[in-house]
Amino acid sequence: MQTTSSQGHSSRCFLRSCLSLQFASLAVLVAIDFFDERFELATLLSMMLGRVESAASFYCILLPLVAYSLIFSFVLYAAGILFAERSQRTLRNLFVLTTMIGLSMALFTNWKRISWEGRRHRMSARIESLQIVSDSLQKDWPTSDMNHDLLGPIMAYPQWNPSTLILLTPKPVDSRFRIAAIDRSNKGVMRFELSSGHEKIWLEHRSDIKLDDDFTNGIDQKLTRQYYISLSPIWYLVRYQ
Repeated sequence: MQTTSSQGHSSRCFLRSCLSLQFASLAVLVAIDFFDERFELATLLSMMLGRVESAASFYCILLPLVAYSLIFSFVLYAAGILFAERSQRTLRNLFVLTTMIGLSMALFTNWKRISWEGRRHRMSARIESLQIVSDSLQKDWPTSDMNHDLLGPIMAYPQWNPSTLILLTPKPVDSRFRIAAIDRSNKGVMRFELSSGHEKIWLEHRSDIKLDDDFTNGIDQKLTRQYYISLSPIWYLVRYQ
């Protein structure tokens, strides 16, 4: 009787340990996806194989470790339910397993959305300073190359009727992104091109809530909208391709 009770206690501890590992693995993956946009396009397979592009080398060790921990914890939990004593093969444990699988599937099917919610969180705090720049440019749009008070040295394209300003010294927005160029459309839409070195996104200031599917900037680059998220009624974070 005592042996059976001891085995039951060991089985419960084992299942709880597997469940804790699953929660920890999911939490780490969500945190990385939310706070670091470099992993938006990463997949579970790329994590397991250590093929995630990153400037931070420790991620190449951390992500495969977390991915394998998540999968192995699922396998061990399922095996623990299947091969443990009968008292552990309960609907409750089976429900917990299916719930965790569902949460994992939700994470990987909404990987991009979580990443962009992180962008929204970080960029929303920068809108106020960019609004000042936008208001200034709306009132007095440069018509030639100049040294702008807010932006520093800029080049205006095309020369006869500028619609794009290229910053010779990119202006920092946060720790990762810098304003590389600013575009103004005929409709008055102001687009701030942000570059982090490994990706480009645009912050758009517009009164019209309908986003353009594509646009052509002042240096004849045609860009097609790929993804966007709203920061406020007049500010949008957009990716063009």
